[in-house]
Amino acid sequence: MAFAMNNKLAGKILLFLNIILLILAVGSSYYRFVVLEDYVVAYEGDCDPDFESCYYDCEDDECNEYYYFSIIERQVKEIKALCGKDVTECDEAYECQPDVEFCTISFCDPMEDGEEACASNIDGL
Repeated sequence: MAFAMNNKLAGKILLFLNIILLILAVGSSYYRFVVLEDYVVAYEGDCDPDFESCYYDCEDDECNEYYYFSIIERQVKEIKALCGKDVTECDEAYECQPDVEFCTISFCDPMEDGEEACASNIDGL
């Protein structure tokens, strides 16, 4: 009988500790991502396949037309400081300024990404 009581108590303690750990994990994630805005976003930027090795994708399901892009990675707080809340209408978001501490623009590398991912290897365009 004493063993059953200890087993129930241990189960309740374990449940309580798991709930506390879950609350701490959710709270720390909220603080990092919402309050501090400490994360990196990646989005498509402009790319000219005549001068750069661009990624490409289809405009529609039939894949009659392609669009070309590079991949830009930045800290969210840097984009918001530069553009405000409306990032989609901000031209400065599509280029890296010299005073920005973390900003990368990646172009397609056939050796790293595979030849099928790069626009410079499309025949007939």
